[in-house]
This record gives sequence, structure tokens and C-alpha cells, in this order.
Amino acid sequence: VQFEQIIEIYWDWKQIVLEASILKLNETDIESSVSFQIGKKWEMFLEKVGDKDSDMRQVAESGAQLSEQWPEEDLFLFKFSENYIDSAHKYYLKHREGDKDG
Repeated sequence: VQFEQIIEIYWDWKQIVLEASILKLNETDIESSVSFQIGKKWEMFLEKVGDKDSDMRQVAESGAQLSEQWPEEDLFLFKFSENYIDSAHKYYLKHREGDKDG
């Protein structure tokens, strides 16, 4: 795994977490088009990280296991947005058949 790939994955993750945090702060309904897009972005992120046997997935899982060592801001944002991302992802998976872009 290249260092550049790790940085790219981190910034993709951070963007989703920040967007989800903003939506949660604004009490955006999970069954909205913007939440659908967060769910879609999360699905694309998971696909980019790869299946459970990929090197990138192993790096990501190792990083997740060390979450208590993350920068305080990242850990706060992740914990704050985690349920929103999970719910948006489930909503996306349930309704993605009608998604023209994905």
C-alpha cells in the first residue's frame, strides 16, 4: 500500500465524516436526498477500500482499531457522525435501484 493511497483514503473518509456531521447538526432527515448521497459516498468509500482481503482494507481496519490514538478532532467527528452515516448508508442500500448515477 502506497502512502499516497492511505492519505487519499483518509481525506475521503474525513470529507464524508464532516458532511455527515453537518447534516446531523442541521437535523437533516435520513430519508432526504442529501442523506442518500452520504450513504452513496460511504458505499463508494467502502468499495474503494476493498474487500476484507485487500491490503487497503487491512490498513484501514488497523487504523480503526487504534482509534483512541487518533487526533482528538477526528475521533470526536467520527463518534458524532457514525450513527448518521450508518443510517444514511442503510437508506441508500434500500433505495439505490432508482439512483441514476450509481
